Amino acid sequence: MARCRIYVAATKDAVALFMGLSAELERLARGYLWQRQPLVLEPARTIAGGARWRVICGCVRYGDCIDDEWAAVHLLRLLSARFPDVVAISVEDCDGEILLIECADVLPKWIATAQPPLVNNRTFLRRGELHVIPLADSPALLPLLPPHLTIDKALSVLQCPHPGVATLAPEPMRVALARRLARFEGIRSGCCLGQALHHANMFVPVAVAAALATDRQLVAPAVAAYFYKDSGDDKAVDAAEETRPFDSRRERCVYCRVAFPRCLYAQLAQQQPVPAAAEAKAAELGARLARGFAIAYHNTTTDCCGEFDLLTAKLGVHSFEDAQCKVVCAFADGAGINIHDEVTVTAMKKAHVLSSDPSLRDPGYGAFKCIVNHILAAGVTADHFASELGALPPDDMDEWLRTEPDEVFGRLEQGGGDDTVVDGLRSFMHGASPYTGVEEAVAPNQGVMDFDPDQVIDILKRFAEEGKTGDSESDEASDDGDSSGDSDADDGFPSDDGDEPAQGSAARIFR
Repeated sequence: MARCRIYVAATKDAVALFMGLSAELERLARGYLWQRQPLVLEPARTIAGGARWRVICGCVRYGDCIDDEWAAVHLLRLLSARFPDVVAISVEDCDGEILLIECADVLPKWIATAQPPLVNNRTFLRRGELHVIPLADSPALLPLLPPHLTIDKALSVLQCPHPGVATLAPEPMRVALARRLARFEGIRSGCCLGQALHHANMFVPVAVAAALATDRQLVAPAVAAYFYKDSGDDKAVDAAEETRPFDSRRERCVYCRVAFPRCLYAQLAQQQPVPAAAEAKAAELGARLARGFAIAYHNTTTDCCGEFDLLTAKLGVHSFEDAQCKVVCAFADGAGINIHDEVTVTAMKKAHVLSSDPSLRDPGYGAFKCIVNHILAAGVTADHFASELGALPPDDMDEWLRTEPDEVFGRLEQGGGDDTVVDGLRSFMHGASPYTGVEEAVAPNQGVMDFDPDQVIDILKRFAEEGKTGDSESDEASDDGDSSGDSDADDGFPSDDGDEPAQGSAARIFR
């Protein structure tokens, strides 16, 4: 999970800015397929210990799809450029400052060698660019740029630049970040965030085709449910009557074209082998997707359905994307929906739009059943879909699922990888081991080892006999009141005084 903080001055209308940011974010990301949870913002709050600033927090749960994290970074960079009232935006995940991590190969020396406390509160997105607040290069700047920079000081420097302080990141860092975000630049030519999608034709039940035709984001929880299923899920779904509409063995099936983020398609297609023939492949992938729908539907509670019904009745929408767009616009235009309306806020939280609890926004749970129920209530029939595979365009090519070694080496070299590592990996990949397996490396000064099992048995027997003798001598010594006997002098091990073993038998096991 990645988190962001959008900082604004306390003198600005934080509520209006939050609504504007949310509306623009929804517009820019509309149509993008998120694997887990989209980037969602939360209402502004005051920074602890700093009354001059307000912060709008947000988070995105990207699961196995790292592209979702960078899509969120790209969206935040655009928001910082389009809203002048935004002072700065910081982004971090479980690994730390992801903007610095991405630029690791071109970091200035003072960042690369500095201790973490000296780098905190220095990296931000501002006006669409990457900014890094430097260390003070003269004693006169120390009051403005102390070594341990607070967030209050950092925002002051960014909002009111000092003539002697250049906060714009060095060009190599900005180029590295722009290269990472280049794949999402499709957002500038339209209102859809650029994304590498894989389109596949599938033979699925009518209920699945109808759900995906109305809200294609439902493919994410369905694939996740199938990918992480266990035997208990299969048994529960087989015994449940409510999942029958998603049973490809008992319900009428139709052909439909499904869009997947590449990560989701790989999870669906690579878990088990897929037939090569087009019709057999469509049937197999469709059965897997339908199974995922059934599991996700069965595992979803219905606690939120009442609130979702209320929300759709007030706004006239039937999907979470429409709900988010209309609620945000209603807030921004003052259309009579109060942000402090407890019922509306509860409904929005249950609908995964304004919730501050990431677990409630997991598309694999929560309101999946509610959305599907609303879609199926429309009564879509098989006549709306193709009955033959030939009526659809062919599947996208899936060569990207298979990466050749040379491509791996090329990516390592482009990323500035160590030549020794690249050459070693290339040698390992292209080398061939003998039929007996990998050869064991032998040191030049190491002789051939000759193990004699019979000699080991003899030595163990001798140890046992000497141990019995030592025990009997120790008992006699204790009877005579002599507690200083040397009962372990001949046991073959060093004494406490550092003497060498009396017996060198253990050393003769290997010769």
